[in-house]
Amino acid sequence: MTEWSGFKGDLRDFGEGGGFIVGRHSDKADPKKGIQSSISYPGLSEKGVEMAHDRGIKILELLKESKPGTVFFLAGTTEQERTSSTLKAYSDELANLIQEENISDIKIIRKSDIDEISEKMAKDNVLRAHSTLGETARLINNPDSKYIIAYPLFIFGFSMRVNKQTQLEAKKSGLGDPGWILPTDEYTKFAKVLLEKNNDNDEAAFKEWLANQGVMEIDGETIMGPKPELIAKQQIRELQRLGKFAKSYLPNHPIVIGSIGQSWHLDALAIYLLNDGRVDLDGFEKVSLMMEMGELLSVKVDGEKAYIEYGNREIKEIDLNMAN
Repeated sequence: MTEWSGFKGDLRDFGEGGGFIVGRHSDKADPKKGIQSSISYPGLSEKGVEMAHDRGIKILELLKESKPGTVFFLAGTTEQERTSSTLKAYSDELANLIQEENISDIKIIRKSDIDEISEKMAKDNVLRAHSTLGETARLINNPDSKYIIAYPLFIFGFSMRVNKQTQLEAKKSGLGDPGWILPTDEYTKFAKVLLEKNNDNDEAAFKEWLANQGVMEIDGETIMGPKPELIAKQQIRELQRLGKFAKSYLPNHPIVIGSIGQSWHLDALAIYLLNDGRVDLDGFEKVSLMMEMGELLSVKVDGEKAYIEYGNREIKEIDLNMAN
C-alpha cells in the first residue's frame, strides 16, 4: 500500500465510485512520412484507429466493474485534432461493443445525439453547453444502469500551447513559461533548447525536464519552462472541474471523467500519482516507461481507497485517509 502525502488535488473530490480514465492520443498520421490520415478519424493513422478501438475494449471492461448508476463523461481533449478523433474512435467502438454484446445496462449518448438536443436549445453559445447537458441529463433516468456521455470538449488546461488562459494560469501558479508551443506553431525557447540538447530524443528530453524541473542555465542565461509537478496538478484540476461540471447536473450518480491528452503531461500525471505527489526522476524509475500511444491511466475511488492502473501494469492502492 502506498501512503499518500503532500498534494492538493485530493482524489476524494471525485466522490464515491468516481474517478477518471485518461489516455494519450492514438497513433497519428504523418503525410511527410507517407502515413495518411484516416477519413473517418482525421489526424489518426489507420493503425491509430485500430489502436483506439482496442482501447475501447479496455474502457468497457473498466465500466463493467463500475458501480450501478455510474456516468462516464468522455469529454476532455486538447486543441489537437487527433485527440478529438481518438475520443470519437473510443465512443464508436464502445457503441459497437455494447450492441454486439447486447449489454442492456450500459447506454451510450454520443455527440450526434447531443447535437440533436443542442439544435433545439437556445442559440446563445455561452449558455449552450450548460443547457444542453441539462437536457442530456434527463436521458439518464435509470439508477441501475450505467451511462456513457461522449462529447469532445477542448480543455485549456490540457493544451501544450501558449494562450491567454495558460498565461493567466502561469502567472497565478508560478508555472514558468506557460506551454511548449507558441501560437505561431513554433516551440517555446525552453522546449526548443531542451529538444536540441537531447537530439530530439523524446525520452531523454523528458527525463532532463524532470531533472531540471523546468529551469535551464544556458551560456549564463536562465530559461524557464513548465514545472513538472505543477503540470501534473493542472491535469488533476481540470479533471476535477469536468467532474464537478457533470456532477452539478447528475448529483446522485458516480462520475468518471474520460479525456485524451498529450504524452508528457500524462506522464507527469502518472508519476505524480504513483510517486506520492512528486514528479521527478525517482518517480520516472517507478513508472518505468513513458506512456505509449493510446495507453490508458485510470483512477477509481472506492470508500477511503483509490485504485490506480497504468497501462497493463498492476493496480496500485492508495489509502486516502493519509491524504493531506
